[in-house]
Amino acid sequence: MLKKTIRYLFIGLMTTCSLFTTAATEIYKWVDADGNVHFGDKPYDPGQANKAKPVELTTGYQPQARTAAQQEAFEREQRSIIEKSKASRDFVEQRQQKDFEEAQAKSRQKNVEDCTAYEREIKRLSGTEIVNGRRRGTYLTGEDGKSLTAKRQREIVDELMTEMAKRGC
Repeated sequence: MLKKTIRYLFIGLMTTCSLFTTAATEIYKWVDADGNVHFGDKPYDPGQANKAKPVELTTGYQPQARTAAQQEAFEREQRSIIEKSKASRDFVEQRQQKDFEEAQAKSRQKNVEDCTAYEREIKRLSGTEIVNGRRRGTYLTGEDGKSLTAKRQREIVDELMTEMAKRGC
C-alpha cells in the first residue's frame, strides 16, 4: 500500500512539474507612469511595448546530485521509514482484529441474553390456558393495562418465535 501511495505521489508530482514547464511563456515586466511595477504575458500597451522586456524564467527545481554516501543514507532512511510504517500498520491491524473479536463476543452475549428473555416471555404467555371457557393460570395484561386475549397471546408468542428463529436461538 505504501508503494502505491509513493507511486501516486510521484506521478502527481511529475505531472505538476510538467504542467509548469509547458505553461511557461514569456512574461513581461513594465513600470507604469506612477512607478508601479507590473508583470504580464503581454506588454502593458503598444506605447510601452518597446520598453517591456521579457523576464528570464528558470525551468524548475533541479535537485543536486547525491554522493554515494548521501544516496546510501537516503536509502537507509527510506528503509527505516518503510519498516516503521509496516510495524505501525501491523499494530493497527492487530488492534482492529482485537476490537472486532470483542464486538463479536459482546454480540454473542447479547444474543444469548435476548434468546433467554424470549424463552422466558414465551413460557409466561403460554402458561395461561382457557379450559371450559375459563382461564386457568395467571391473568396477563398488555401495555395498555387491559387483559390480553388468548388470541393476542398466541400472536405475541408467534412474533417471539419468529424473532428467535431470525436470531438462531
